[in-house]
Amino acid sequence: MSRGRRAPSPVSMWWQAMLLAALFVLPVRRAAAHELQETAITLVVREGGALDLRVTCTWSRLLLASGAAGTTEGARAAVARLAAEPEAAFAARVDAVRRALEARVRLQLGAGVRRAFIGWQWPSASVVQEALRQETMAAMTGGGGDHHASRLTATARLVVGPKIPSVQLDLPPQLGAVLLTVSRPKEQWLAPGQSSPMIPLRSP
Repeated sequence: MSRGRRAPSPVSMWWQAMLLAALFVLPVRRAAAHELQETAITLVVREGGALDLRVTCTWSRLLLASGAAGTTEGARAAVARLAAEPEAAFAARVDAVRRALEARVRLQLGAGVRRAFIGWQWPSASVVQEALRQETMAAMTGGGGDHHASRLTATARLVVGPKIPSVQLDLPPQLGAVLLTVSRPKEQWLAPGQSSPMIPLRSP
């Protein structure tokens, strides 16, 4: 038995066939802005200077913004190509994007001091690629503009301590337009069986 290149998996071969179909079915054009969802970032500020970061972004858009698309093919065709990419190559691509974002998302503490978030938790490459496949299938059946399966969430954290009065979040352009929400939850302990104080549902 000869030793050559590893044969592609049945799943990979199936998706390559679907890619060929997608290239004929999908319009070769740049996706309109309303077909993509903006990045949403929530920064939770807790007592003692502990920060929790939650980043929800559309990976199809993120990969294209990071240079995964060709210069001549449309956005949908590029996403279809990524969905059919061999697993190892796609995993390396996703890992490069994650490392780039971890290096670029910074917290400014003032006087030129910047800190990186730690403890990043990302969706796996297999989850991202399956989401791209769902988007491709939705686009082929006419639901591409309303289907955003690759809108996935990553989390990180950082403790800056209680002496820092304010911070500023630095974000890379690959994330596109960002909807930023800053939350300062009011936390308190309740004894076993104790009811909470009244919780208003409307702003004063």
